[in-house]
Amino acid sequence: MLRINDVITVDVVTNLWTDALLPIAAIVISVGTLVWSIRDRRSDQARIKISSAISIPVGDLGPVQRLIGIDVTNVGRSGSTMLNNIHLRSGRRGGNFWVTQPALGIGSSYPVRLEPGQHAKLLIDPTGIAIACQREGIDPESLQVVATTGHGETTTRLKKSARWLIADVARRSPALR
Repeated sequence: MLRINDVITVDVVTNLWTDALLPIAAIVISVGTLVWSIRDRRSDQARIKISSAISIPVGDLGPVQRLIGIDVTNVGRSGSTMLNNIHLRSGRRGGNFWVTQPALGIGSSYPVRLEPGQHAKLLIDPTGIAIACQREGIDPESLQVVATTGHGETTTRLKKSARWLIADVARRSPALR
């Protein structure tokens, strides 16, 4: 029979492998939750995607004319942004900025608000760009499209077909020889 003054000892038997598994699982779940919330928050913000291609207007606009079409789209899920400008840059960061004028009057007036899924278009005449490339000694391969928004600057290379069109116009134009 036990008395109040008797000392009772209890030995705790542990398995080190199972004891270490629970804290590791908690850390993995915590890091996974953190990464998921950062990813989810970033996808809720405005994200800009720029695409460019050769555009040929159809209609009663006169002779067939090949233009460069630039499309800026907000691909974010819920955030909106203000598109302040679309322009071209020669070379990487720090290169010359070229203000672009819309051809045939097709282009947004800036600034323009881009809600999720909305886009702004701009048509550019390649002749003006070819003349500027010739005068400045710039290779059309180095041209980039830059969209300036309220969330910063998004840059992408001009598509190969558009760069080829500028080089082709430069070769064929008598004013550029």
